[in-house]
Amino acid sequence: MVNNLAIFPFIISFILLFLISNSNSMRQQAIGAKGRLLCGSKPAANVLVKLYDKDTGKFKKFLLVNRLYFWLLLV
Repeated sequence: MVNNLAIFPFIISFILLFLISNSNSMRQQAIGAKGRLLCGSKPAANVLVKLYDKDTGKFKKFLLVNRLYFWLLLV
């Protein structure tokens, strides 16, 4: 049987590492685009350009790690 006091420093270091590694991912992010849209060699006029956000799935990974973190606290 593992001593709970022996594993406590490991849990604390894991939590700190998790918080430090995710500190930049919580910032609000923005992106912009600037340039000329060409049709062949002529500028395209009256064209609607849509930008889409491609989800990389990082939020799902964040939720999974948080569940693991809470599970470790309950053990």
